[in-house]
Amino acid sequence: LLSHSSGLQRDIEELTDQELGHSYISLSEIVELINRSSLVFKPGERWLYSNLGYALAAAIIESVTQKDFATALKTLIFDPLLMRHTGHETNFDLIENRASGYVQLPDGIIKAGYEDKSYVIGAGSIYSTVGDLLIWSRELMNGNLLSKANIKRLYTRQSGRYSYGWFVDSYVWPPVNDDHTAVNLHHDGGSPGFEANLSLLIRHKSVVIILTNKLPSYFQGLSNRITNVYLGFDETPPKADGSKELFDQLFNRSLESAKALIEQWQKSDRKNLVPDKNAIFQIGRAYLDSEQLERASLTFSLISELVPKWWMPYLFYGIAMEKMGKKEEAIKLYNQVLELKPDQSNAASRLAKLKK
Repeated sequence: LLSHSSGLQRDIEELTDQELGHSYISLSEIVELINRSSLVFKPGERWLYSNLGYALAAAIIESVTQKDFATALKTLIFDPLLMRHTGHETNFDLIENRASGYVQLPDGIIKAGYEDKSYVIGAGSIYSTVGDLLIWSRELMNGNLLSKANIKRLYTRQSGRYSYGWFVDSYVWPPVNDDHTAVNLHHDGGSPGFEANLSLLIRHKSVVIILTNKLPSYFQGLSNRITNVYLGFDETPPKADGSKELFDQLFNRSLESAKALIEQWQKSDRKNLVPDKNAIFQIGRAYLDSEQLERASLTFSLISELVPKWWMPYLFYGIAMEKMGKKEEAIKLYNQVLELKPDQSNAASRLAKLKK
């Protein structure tokens, strides 16, 4: 489960047509959906990132401790380490000083959509602060909460580049010299309006923590810039952002005009202006969540042109079309999703309803 070699699907959305993220789902319901699903491959056969594996791990914790997941984490980890600003988030909690998430759109900043964390329990349901994550990082490098043997297991690759909950790499590959060969345990994550990245440079007993409540954040580039300075590499310039110019072409001219601009950038010394696919996707989701459907559909159409083998833009493009009452266009897009990912149950369910 922890090394993502269980054979489980990646996310709960692939097992149900239920609209998740805006309503509560219990851990027992998640376990039941997993029990009714089929494995993608035999356990241990290969690697496939699976948030469902961590949901099952949360269920195991509840079974072993006879406590709910939030109480178990608080009792076993957060209280002993004095992590006073960290916990398992539920939609029932009033969390003092909790930040709000935002999305930077080409025409201004909006508040990010709401996400109920119940459907990502075990995988993405923790809130924290930089200070508490520093305590946690020190514990993993120098502490006594886990045995030395288990700490070593955290640092040891189990499947591909992954150990137990961490990607494990040399920061530079191939290593340039001893001073720069930093064993890097790292992981990132995100939710509407938020992104986080934690990198442990084990040999240097150092940590780089990035938390942001505004998307797109280009947090990975920021983390790399900080790490480069610390390890003595030349400082890399911050990523330029061509989103405003790109979306001006997309919204005020045409899809073809936006694609032409990207091609122009890629063939010149301005290629760093091209936003990455995740940044464009986040903008599309924000437009969809705020019911700006025309702009959402244009944004998803742009991503699907740029990354034609990625199924997710087609799904949300289809949802935008469906909300706009464009049934035939939505059907075509859901079919495209199923061509790329035949087991995508959300697209299959929406398609079946539209064909009735």
